[in-house]
Amino acid sequence: MPKRPQLHQPHPAVVVDTNILMALPAIHKFKWGVEQPITIYILDAVVDELRGLTRDKENTARAEAARHTLSVLDALQKRAPPDGIPLLNATGRLIFAKVPQDIPPPLDPTSVDHQQIALAQAHLKASPEGFCAIVTNDQEMANIAISASPAVPVIRPGTGAIGKAIRRQLATQIYWWQLFHCEEAAAKQSHPVKPARPVSKTRPDPQARLRRVVCSLYGRVRSSRHRAILSVAPLEARLALTAHVVRTLTRRKSRVIFLFVEGRSEAEYWAGELHRQCRLQSDAVLVFGERGLPRVRGTKVVVYCYSQIESRFNQHAARFAKAGRRITTVVDGCDLLDPVWIAMLLFGCDQFIGFTRHPLGHAQAVGGRMLATFFEQRTVATYTFADAEEDGWLRPFDVLRHPVTFQEDEFQTYREVNDRFIT
Repeated sequence: MPKRPQLHQPHPAVVVDTNILMALPAIHKFKWGVEQPITIYILDAVVDELRGLTRDKENTARAEAARHTLSVLDALQKRAPPDGIPLLNATGRLIFAKVPQDIPPPLDPTSVDHQQIALAQAHLKASPEGFCAIVTNDQEMANIAISASPAVPVIRPGTGAIGKAIRRQLATQIYWWQLFHCEEAAAKQSHPVKPARPVSKTRPDPQARLRRVVCSLYGRVRSSRHRAILSVAPLEARLALTAHVVRTLTRRKSRVIFLFVEGRSEAEYWAGELHRQCRLQSDAVLVFGERGLPRVRGTKVVVYCYSQIESRFNQHAARFAKAGRRITTVVDGCDLLDPVWIAMLLFGCDQFIGFTRHPLGHAQAVGGRMLATFFEQRTVATYTFADAEEDGWLRPFDVLRHPVTFQEDEFQTYREVNDRFIT
């Protein structure tokens, strides 16, 4: 083998799997054949896995090997300091490591194999120039490790002359690892990095951020092909999402939006905001009074008060449907409505988007029991503050000074309400 490249490298490390420990129980005495001191990681979950193997009644030979290995590791673990046990002749350290707290998907946090891969990845990320390999005879685990990002080197010694195979493969992999890092370091030195440009201190427009957020949210609701009830507290967010719905749907002449708000003053305010944000013609948004019928032609949005649902909705919906117009109903304040009215709106239109002002969504609505029945039948989708926080969609709302705070008992309620129904 050619002479090793001259490059300062952190000490190499290995993560030793269960099957290797059973073949080499005295792992703390094993000679790894490397020039630098080596760090040996044994995951606590691997020790627990060995305890489980000792109860294997079908394969008594494996159970006996597991008991022998466990007796050696138990004695070492009991006297191990946090920074590990020094190996003979200062050749390295043996560390019993805890399961990493942050195991990125698609790795399974409950799998011991995946936990070891995450441990090796954490070592590589903490020290990009350092070497860390997994020592295992598990082919599936090896395939996952080398396919991960970042990829983790794997040493598979087989079952014959296992010590010799480990030393040979480890020396080869460390050599090539250092060689590639030498080339990368030389390339960086030959191409000096340009000084970074000064970062602009101009803050992003909160309204532009909000528009991007609601576009993403509506894309998710629309793609799920569900009727949706959304818990979005800030008024600016509800207006922005409604304006996006109006702009998106009314490009087609066959679409009309029925918007229901609490009272007359709210209806006039919403109509004015939709005119401003969507830049519609003066007669495209109509605030419906108590007399007459809204025009079918040219009308893109009809704004109603809650009190008009029972007396006007079915009549007007039938008139627009007869003219070939598809109806999207938007309700601001589902949690303020009578459950009978909610049912009328849900089943009397082609698309339904409702906002609730309570952070727990439909669970605290007046018609919560009826809505829960709809959710059980999977005919309605709900999206609440908890989902928005997980998706990062509430962050722009904070810019608008509408912070959302969560209590411990509320989180439990979010999970109970939402987990079964979000797709």
